[in-house]
Amino acid sequence: WDATPEGVEAKADALGVERNPDEHAIVFRLRVIAASGDQRLMEREVSKAQRMNPGEFERVYRIMYGVPPGQVMA
Repeated sequence: WDATPEGVEAKADALGVERNPDEHAIVFRLRVIAASGDQRLMEREVSKAQRMNPGEFERVYRIMYGVPPGQVMA
């Protein structure tokens, strides 16, 4: 479902995730993946971001887990 805009929209609808008016499609997709709770997809996106640069890694990690990298989630 995460490979197409239509699939992301359908999953967002199923999960009740709304797209912000000025939100980029990539950020929306990442938020939907995070909301899905699918660890495999979440780890894949974090891993891709880590290969890009430290800033992207931190941004995607924060979207997926709600905390910056290195923070302990309680």
